[in-house]
Amino acid sequence: MAGDHFYTISAAERDAAVQNSNYKSEGTACWVIAPDSPLVNPRGLGEHFYTTSASERDNAVANVGYLSEGVSCFVLESQLFGSVPLYRMVSGINGDHFYTISAAERDNAIANLNYTSEGVACYVFDIKTAENSPLFRLLSKNTGEHFYTTSVLERDNAIANLNYADEGTKCFVYTAPRPNAVAFHRLVRASDPQAPVPLFRAYNPNNGDHFYTTSAVEADFAVQRYGYRGEGKACYVYDKPRGGVTPFYRCVSTKIGDHFYTTDLAERDNAVAALGYRDEGVACYVYANQTQGFVPLYRLVQTAAAAARIPDGRPQVQRAELTWLNTWIQPTQFPKPGQAFVVYFSLANIGNKASGPFKIRLELDGGASRTDIAAPGYNPGQGDYVYWQFPYGLGVGHHYVYAYLDILNQVPESSKANNISYSGFGVS
Repeated sequence: MAGDHFYTISAAERDAAVQNSNYKSEGTACWVIAPDSPLVNPRGLGEHFYTTSASERDNAVANVGYLSEGVSCFVLESQLFGSVPLYRMVSGINGDHFYTISAAERDNAIANLNYTSEGVACYVFDIKTAENSPLFRLLSKNTGEHFYTTSVLERDNAIANLNYADEGTKCFVYTAPRPNAVAFHRLVRASDPQAPVPLFRAYNPNNGDHFYTTSAVEADFAVQRYGYRGEGKACYVYDKPRGGVTPFYRCVSTKIGDHFYTTDLAERDNAVAALGYRDEGVACYVYANQTQGFVPLYRLVQTAAAAARIPDGRPQVQRAELTWLNTWIQPTQFPKPGQAFVVYFSLANIGNKASGPFKIRLELDGGASRTDIAAPGYNPGQGDYVYWQFPYGLGVGHHYVYAYLDILNQVPESSKANNISYSGFGVS
């Protein structure tokens, strides 16, 4: 386990990683569902709705029977010059969520087609520019439900194989983050409580880690807090046990931050016992062997030689780069009042020069108490962890331990953005 583990269903992406990015193939990790497979939703694409609100998305997943499918595109939350409102409605007949920039089309749907207005979903563009892309609209001939996508391949598959009618381009949106733009989350109502769910993929350019999770909330947190970049859906998997599937175990290296996934329980146990990994439970459920309708999820590992180079292969400037990797609490993530516990933070030097000594500060609840730790300095690729013991526990409530690297600015780095982390937890 020399470096980052990378998983993909694309043979072309696998081969490019081997040829150009110092990865070595480790064969097939398991068998999963391709995003364009009819197995994703047996009734077609399913009833979708779209929102800029993360809290509305999370409530729909937790309480209304929807599954998150990640970010559809990026839109404006407030109206800016050149943008127009995207109206949102819901059908009283089949629950279809319908979006349009046409006030006349909105009014007709409300007056004659049993739709109810849900206001303005966001702001988009009615004219194509160099910066934006078409948002395609389709209509299911089976269910009367609308579906929206920026993907030509997804649109064409729905038309060719899932009995959808093309309703053309109804507006223009961004397909990547931009200033003033927000994520337009996409959700689908699960007609089968054991329907497959997306396995989201994210990449951290600071330490090269590829991260996979079925939780849109966790994926968003990794992007917003830990410097990951969202890379969409790797594939579809199951988030609950069902006949024939096996757990896909997830571990994380406390030294370099690599996330490692395997169906092999013995391999997981060895990674934890002998290779410096921490068990993070079951990521999802997959098929361990070839299964009809499923595709291989290839597994690769990056060689140690790649750690000191940037993606285009040019050597980096010689400097240390300190970063926090992970945080956890022992013996439990949810301590009781007065129960002793320890908060841990793992760190690493992901640069290509030794850091030299520096000072770390851990701070409780905005400065209620703090402790400073003298770090000895770390060579390139070297990691460690620090901890703070609370032998008498804490009182009831929400608490935060913030962690600061190099508080005296003793280590020259290209950025100090990764030098702050925190652990938030409740005591009850």
